[in-house]
Amino acid sequence: EKAAARPACALSQMTSTSSYARLRGLPFATTEQEVAQWFAAAPGGPLTVLRVFFTFNAYGRKSGEAFVELPEKLAERAVQVLNHRHMGSRYIEVFLASEAEASQASAAPNTAGAQTSAGWQAEGGAPPGS
Repeated sequence: EKAAARPACALSQMTSTSSYARLRGLPFATTEQEVAQWFAAAPGGPLTVLRVFFTFNAYGRKSGEAFVELPEKLAERAVQVLNHRHMGSRYIEVFLASEAEASQASAAPNTAGAQTSAGWQAEGGAPPGS
């Protein structure tokens, strides 16, 4: 007896079509739009940002870290071309992150000492007000 064949596309249907990067070393005053502009100016061509989530410390101040949602597999390119590049006078570290890490950060309760902003969500790939 042969086992029933599973369709090859079953796994891809269960996975997210987004990829995620974690940024560390951001200037505290950085905005979602500035992060999106930094990604848009990436060497080798622009990287489209879907959403930005900043993390906050226990006092409600930005921690200098953020999670960025990008279209599928673009986070890998972001790490390759943006890691240790400067934003203003600061060099930024860029790491691959999982959807679970980004979701956990965006849902962190205020009492846990880390908070996140809802960030902005790009519609049609353009930051708000553009």
